Amino acid sequence: MKKLSQIATIITLCTIVLSFSFSFFKPANAAVQYTLVVEVSGGGTTIPAPGTHLYDKDSIVSVTALPDPGWVLSHWRRNGSEAGSANPYNLTMNANYTLTAVFAEIINGDLVVKNDEVTEFVNRNIFLNGNIAIQENGILRFDRTRIAVNRSITVQENGTLFLNRTILIFNQTGVGYNLTLKNPVSGQPRLLAFNSNITSSIQIYMNGASATITNMTSPSTFTLANSFINVTGIKSALFRIFAENSSQVYLNKINIALQNLRITSSSATLVNAQVSSFFAQVNAKANFSKSTVRESFVLATNASARVENSTLTGVVITNATAYITKTTIAGLQAFGNASLVIEDCGAQAGAAISTVKIYNQTKISISRSELLTFASYNTSEATLEKVRSVGSASFIATYGKSRVIVNNSEQADYFYLSDNSTVSISNTTTRKILAWENANFSLSKAVVREALSIFDNVFSLITQTRIYQRFAISGYSSTLISNSNLTITSTWDTSIFSISNSSIAFLLIAESSNVEINNSLINELRLQARSIKGIFKGFNSAFITYWNIMQNNSLEINPLSSMMPNLTLRSSQIPRYFSLEFSGTSNINITNAKLYYVGALENTIIRMLNSTMETYDVEGLNAKIYAHLYFTFLIVTPQNAPIAEATVKIIDVNGTIVESGTTDVNGIFKSNKLLEAVTIGDKRTIEESLLIEVSKDSYFARAPSAQFTGGDTRVELPIPLSWWQEYWYLIVVYVVLALFVTSMIILKKTGKIG
Repeated sequence: MKKLSQIATIITLCTIVLSFSFSFFKPANAAVQYTLVVEVSGGGTTIPAPGTHLYDKDSIVSVTALPDPGWVLSHWRRNGSEAGSANPYNLTMNANYTLTAVFAEIINGDLVVKNDEVTEFVNRNIFLNGNIAIQENGILRFDRTRIAVNRSITVQENGTLFLNRTILIFNQTGVGYNLTLKNPVSGQPRLLAFNSNITSSIQIYMNGASATITNMTSPSTFTLANSFINVTGIKSALFRIFAENSSQVYLNKINIALQNLRITSSSATLVNAQVSSFFAQVNAKANFSKSTVRESFVLATNASARVENSTLTGVVITNATAYITKTTIAGLQAFGNASLVIEDCGAQAGAAISTVKIYNQTKISISRSELLTFASYNTSEATLEKVRSVGSASFIATYGKSRVIVNNSEQADYFYLSDNSTVSISNTTTRKILAWENANFSLSKAVVREALSIFDNVFSLITQTRIYQRFAISGYSSTLISNSNLTITSTWDTSIFSISNSSIAFLLIAESSNVEINNSLINELRLQARSIKGIFKGFNSAFITYWNIMQNNSLEINPLSSMMPNLTLRSSQIPRYFSLEFSGTSNINITNAKLYYVGALENTIIRMLNSTMETYDVEGLNAKIYAHLYFTFLIVTPQNAPIAEATVKIIDVNGTIVESGTTDVNGIFKSNKLLEAVTIGDKRTIEESLLIEVSKDSYFARAPSAQFTGGDTRVELPIPLSWWQEYWYLIVVYVVLALFVTSMIILKKTGKIG
């Protein structure tokens, strides 16, 4: 046994050595060869003959098909795949191949299926040199068959063309209809095609017919009139359907996009289908579910559509209606009397809307959706409810006489409102609003994160709104604001601005603005008074932190001419940061006000009537500030004791006593006349207009009016005190000490102390 094992080992080693030797010593120029297996299907043969042939690598082999009488070469199959019908067939041998010549049986003349007949072809390959006609109630069935028709097929009333796993070829295309299903009386021709292939770009016409097509590959065009077609699972992107005259189209599970679906006065239902282009008109009706339109979706002339859980591209709706929900829309335009309802096209539904433009008399409602841009034109109308704008360049724009309502929405970037449009915005947040050219809009419970700009004759109504950064109004525009919160606000040109029950951090009133403010908080107010007019009235100190306002106070600015404002400021205390500055040829009266700053520039005259200012500026030779006051004097001694019955005289620059009187028991004298105290000229030069003299008995004091621009003035008279007034505190100490000593003596005599 041991010897047999050794012999086996020796044989194995020898085999390995011999194999290596043959491989190593093989000639370098030995040719690489491939095999060609030639086969035949049907009646015919080939040259070279069917069988296995060996050819050198990259050699070109020519195979010729020789059909038998009554047969024709249908096509070649190379390694199982169809490879055309060229004869001979040239093949480069760069691999092993199996080449099959497939021959078709020739049927000359027309194939006619007569009334009530049934003709069936099973597992055949046929070349029909003629037409196919299926007459009334006739049935022609092709099962696992390949048929080439040299001309056309006609199916008449109640006739049926049945295709199952069949390849139907039309050799003539481009001339008329290749396949016609026509109902001349009342019967319905039928096309039933399953897992079949209709080759070439053929035309199929159906009139009063029906077709059921499943898993068919066909670069065909179906034209329907009063017909029904049901297509499931096509395998060709060149499939077209044109339906009219009450036809019905049903598409299901179409994974390769149907090239074109066009319906007129017909209906279409698409479920899990794809279409490159869809067009519906003249009372057509369409239903889309879980479907995709890749290039264009068009509704016209009273057509209607319901779309859900789908994707639409290039939507154009003219004089038609549509309901769209849970759908992604890549571009939508609506014209004429279009009517649209769009709902739930947002991220939660896996959908969004890129661009919407509406024209003419279109009406649209968009709710609970996400939107990039929206624009309305002409007299269109739109309602946007709970719409969220996405993208940094998102905007809502209104033009013409369009009317737009936006509620409970979030607009990421801009509102553009113009050209006589009317817009209502409520419970909405946006970054900016720009309104111009006769726009009319309202804001309610809104938030503007950055800026609101209004110009060119715009009317706006704003209530319960927060504007975080800038708000500007100009160009003959009008704005009414109530119960709102503004930050930096400015009015220009001849705009009209009315605000009530609101707060403004900074307000600039310039040029010819007309401003009215009621019961509001203005932290900082600046007037650039070149031809402005405005009214401040009804302030309540409970609402105005920095203002100590008397009842029925107001600021009135009334221009004498376009460049000569006349301002009256009554009974107001301006906040500390208020800048009141006037230029041009202005003439200003300020009454009963307490001011922080007043500026007079360029020929401006300001008269301060019973008003005060903490600081001022005057520039220009003809610029002046006149201070007119009702003086109140408190006359005291150097020790601050009030002096009663002191005589007070107010004397003008001519030495004339303009007013006089005596102080009361509290040392107070109040003038009854509004008197010019000082004049402040260019570069803050002061001209004294009055002199004040105070006297009692032989004591006398005098002071210029320049010291008294605050109105309430304290004057000291150098009156010495009586000895008891000067030393009253020593008398008090002596009396207290005497009472204490007397008390101690009495207590000792009575024995109450030791």
